[in-house]
Amino acid sequence: MNKSKTALTTLPVMQSKFLAEVIDRACKLGADRNQILKGCLLRPTVFDEPSQSIPGACVYLASTQAAVLSGNPYHCAEIGREYEWSIGFVPPTTMSNTPSLGDLLVAWMHFVETVQVSMRYQLIVDAERANLVGRRFLKASQPPGQADAWDVVAWSEMLKTRLGTVWDQSDVEIHVFDPRAIPEELVPSSNVKKGDAWGLRMSFPAAWLMQQSPFPRNTEPDNTSMQQQPLDLVALFRVFDYSDWPGLDGLAEFAGTHPKALQRELAQHGTNGAELIDRAKEHLADLWLKEDTRSITQIGRDLGYKNASAFTRACHRWFDTSPEKLRRRYAPVAQEQFAPF
Repeated sequence: MNKSKTALTTLPVMQSKFLAEVIDRACKLGADRNQILKGCLLRPTVFDEPSQSIPGACVYLASTQAAVLSGNPYHCAEIGREYEWSIGFVPPTTMSNTPSLGDLLVAWMHFVETVQVSMRYQLIVDAERANLVGRRFLKASQPPGQADAWDVVAWSEMLKTRLGTVWDQSDVEIHVFDPRAIPEELVPSSNVKKGDAWGLRMSFPAAWLMQQSPFPRNTEPDNTSMQQQPLDLVALFRVFDYSDWPGLDGLAEFAGTHPKALQRELAQHGTNGAELIDRAKEHLADLWLKEDTRSITQIGRDLGYKNASAFTRACHRWFDTSPEKLRRRYAPVAQEQFAPF
């Protein structure tokens, strides 16, 4: 895996499929989709597309709003328990078929470091307790409690699965930003304490690390897994809603970093915010003019252009033609795609 492409820490990301499920279920409980996504900087149609990388800060805010609006504080954790924690994970070749839990945790933490997530984890062991400590790259500007519940659930389910009858939830202690987000049937509420917004901690008996259990080896990488793919910055900037765009400085503040830090990170990848935004708008304009039923004026507005002439100038720069001519050029293709059987 190309480490340089995945090392972008200014904009840690998560997969949109998780948030899509959170939104869908919250709406079934009576929440309003637009209110869940309010202020999240995401195009609503992102969740109609295949799973893709979206900034973790968007997940923090949207998942918190979903939990509040649905009236279910355990919303994210309940959904997180249904996902397989090891998707995309390939154990080291040096790992035996029956590793100890400690071996498995170390291997998993190395895997987590290679994917674009919002936490860095370390395992701290003392005489009696093992502490799995996750610290956020940067302090989130939105409440991270609901999103962190996914991590707690993933680790807990992994421990529970690997330990079998050794697992005892009463021996597990958790420190998390939003204790209400952790279901009591997972860990007793008396064992869940308030933590800071910088991360989480899970503590359990150190003796568990020596326990061995069968491990279903996955010897081949899942090349279709989004976790196996380098972060595509161009694709990342296509998920944003440019009709209410706060600018690159606003994005940096939203993500919990300084604008200059964001600019430096992008420069290390040989690009800048203006270029990424322009390429994202070019892609969306081409896609929407070809497949969308919105008017050209509305497409221009949704891309953040205040008037039709500004959008027309952008189209001439991108496609050497006007949006009207480009749509007419695409019309036969669109008619063929949507022709009745």
